[in-house]
Amino acid sequence: MSINTITDNGYNENKLGIEFLNKKIYDISEKLFKISEEKKYISSTLNLAMLYHQTQKYELAETYCLKFISDYNNTNINLNLNLNLNLNKNIYLGKAFNLLGNIYYNLKEYNLSREYYFKSIDKEYYESYYSLGCIYCKLFDYNNAIKYYSLSIDNNFHNSYRNLGIIYDILNNYKMSKKMYKLAIQHNNEIALLNLGNLYVKYHKYNKAEKCYMKLIKTNNELGIDKLELLNKKRTYYLLSDIENKNENVENKLKKIKLEHPYLHCGNILYTIYK
Repeated sequence: MSINTITDNGYNENKLGIEFLNKKIYDISEKLFKISEEKKYISSTLNLAMLYHQTQKYELAETYCLKFISDYNNTNINLNLNLNLNLNKNIYLGKAFNLLGNIYYNLKEYNLSREYYFKSIDKEYYESYYSLGCIYCKLFDYNNAIKYYSLSIDNNFHNSYRNLGIIYDILNNYKMSKKMYKLAIQHNNEIALLNLGNLYVKYHKYNKAEKCYMKLIKTNNELGIDKLELLNKKRTYYLLSDIENKNENVENKLKKIKLEHPYLHCGNILYTIYK
């Protein structure tokens, strides 16, 4: 489809604008959405709000989001939204409310943000359960954060498993934190491998941590290697921690560590530290 595509109602310009938005080519995307909007295709107004949110132009994002809501309530949406008629049309309004919630969240206006997330849920846009979880977590209200992350999972938003793992880790609930991270990994959240590895390190389960980081290397080589190097240092420190006098038997202890853990390559460095 050419950028010069011309239609009577703005549908194709809006569709092409979305393609450029997904590719983060914002200048062309913006031009296409504005052409579409001039043709009274009002979903392009919401897409402009999304574009400005992504580019951190929050005042513009707010303006276009509120304009979409106003136009939505005063327009025959059957004529120019080309909505999927199998969907609840209120979901599009819910999406706009959720976006406003995100805008106010980024502006640190948390009470206003929360208000719009609840409005979004009232319109059956259930992704806002996740957003509410983020709000309450930001406010250190972990009971409500757990509540809304759990509700988002009930509505098939599985990224919340990882967030729940983080909360339970903060609350020092090792068993539940591990369970949530594993569920996140089962739902293809690869970064949860990092969280699970870090959890194992926290509780000195270094062999299990190593397995997580090795799996992470397959998907994020640089991050996985960095974490393995840090793990080796922490593990060596831990294995040396039972030496009361830092100069006493360090050399013998290091020899034993190298025999039992040949994958640790930082022993000589740590030896110089202990000396």
